[in-house]
This record gives sequence, C-alpha cells and structure tokens, in this order.
Amino acid sequence: LQEVLPLIRLSTAYRGIDEGLTESLSHDFYAGSLSRLPAARSLGAGTPALKAEYVPDGTGSLGADGESVETTVAEVQRVVDLVFTHLARRGDTTLAVIAGNRRHAAAIAEGIRVQLPNHPWATKYFRAAKERFLVTSVDRLAGLQRDAIILSAGYGRTTHGKTVHDFGALSQPGGDELFVNAVTRARESMVLVSALRPQDMDLAR
Repeated sequence: LQEVLPLIRLSTAYRGIDEGLTESLSHDFYAGSLSRLPAARSLGAGTPALKAEYVPDGTGSLGADGESVETTVAEVQRVVDLVFTHLARRGDTTLAVIAGNRRHAAAIAEGIRVQLPNHPWATKYFRAAKERFLVTSVDRLAGLQRDAIILSAGYGRTTHGKTVHDFGALSQPGGDELFVNAVTRARESMVLVSALRPQDMDLAR
C-alpha cells in the first residue's frame, strides 16, 4: 500500500502505563522518536503505575534443553500471592499474568489452581465472561489487553547461583518485539517480577 498511500510514522503513544517506561522504550527501540501524553496519575501521589519486585531466592534447575532456568518455585509462589492479592483488593479491574516462557506460565497456572481452594471467594473472578483472568507467555499475546498485568520473567539462577544468559524466545531474533509487546499490554498498571537483577547480567553475553 505504501506505493499509493503516504507513509506516516506515529510517534505519540496514547496508551501506556508509565512515562518512564515509555521513555526507555523510545530510547532502546524507537530511536528516541516516541513520546506519550501525560497521565493524570503522574500529577498526583497515587499508586505508581509500574512496580518491580525482586525475588531473592529465585533459583532452580536447568530446563529440559539444559540451556536455562526457565522457572523457579519462589517466583511462582510470589506471582500466585500477587494474583490473589489483586483479586481481593482490586477485583473490579481485569488482570492477566504474562510469563517469560511457556513452562513458567504452566507452573503459575498450576500454582493458582492448587491455591484456589484456600480462596473460594476468588472463584467468581476466574469465571468472568468479559476479559477473564488468564496466564499466558510472551509469545502468545495476540490481542491481549487488561487493566493490570503481572509480568513474570521466570528465568532465574542455577542452584549454584550462576546466571545462564539464555532467555528462550526473548533471546531469539524478534525477542525485542516480544518484550515491547509484553510491557505494553496493561491499561493501568503493571508489576514486573524477576529473580534476576541488573547486576546479575553480563551485557557482553
């Protein structure tokens, strides 16, 4: 179509959960061309739209491929706690969990299923007809959008404390697109959960 229609690059984001995140995405992925309209949230002292939680004891075994630690028990447990806390405090807003890989997504879904009998009041939220709660992975986000997102990386250190620099689909060609897509699925707020900190990473790898 660009042979017959003008090609225009959109530079203003009208939806985004955090101005700082938008600035980071603009710098790293859009050559500094992206901007966003200020949100009313940024003018007050309300709850921040973007929060990060570090899971200090997030260690686990290498996956079947032997290349990375795809999920850790500690991170799964923390995400499950965050899900039920959200439903108890903000049940009027929709929620989804995005995991860094499919194995981690399955572990989170199973963790929620196991804990559900301890929270019978939450059953109704899992049966909502519109924008129901779901757990998915970064490579399965087609059309996904929710009020709140819990983005759980899943990847952790080995039981010996070693960081394996292989992050599945995120490390493959197109992984940057998967990342940008994942961090822009929330209308209102996002919590990032990770067992890895910036200082755990060797950028040369």
